[in-house]
Amino acid sequence: DENKYDSTLIVLVISARHHFQHRQLIRETWGSETLCKRTMLNNNTVQPSTICNIFFVIGMPSTLQDKHGINNTKIIEESKLHNDIIHVPVLDIYSNLIYKVLLAFDYIDTTFKYTFVLKADDDTYVNLNFLLKFKANSPS
Repeated sequence: DENKYDSTLIVLVISARHHFQHRQLIRETWGSETLCKRTMLNNNTVQPSTICNIFFVIGMPSTLQDKHGINNTKIIEESKLHNDIIHVPVLDIYSNLIYKVLLAFDYIDTTFKYTFVLKADDDTYVNLNFLLKFKANSPS
């Protein structure tokens, strides 16, 4: 557990590979909460927030066109730029949704010591400010 990052809240946002605009809108709106900002360290590694961390969960390409097309290149660039995407080893199709969620939980469970996890979809709005205030005012 000493190698895990501490975080009070982890938000897993389930997203489709081609939902670039959905992810960007979240980053610009409710995902821009100050308490959820990561810190870039001198050695180009990212230090997660100790309060809240938001991750988008996407699967692997389900078609050759997706694997070798512009979407895959854009996802690689997006992932490097924002460092907030969990790539799970399952085809990104609706029938695999439960596996995307379970694999994302597995990732955060091995990477973080956390108190709460919120699973959301990329077409939802989360009032993180209210949620974090509610958590702060609730008995431990």
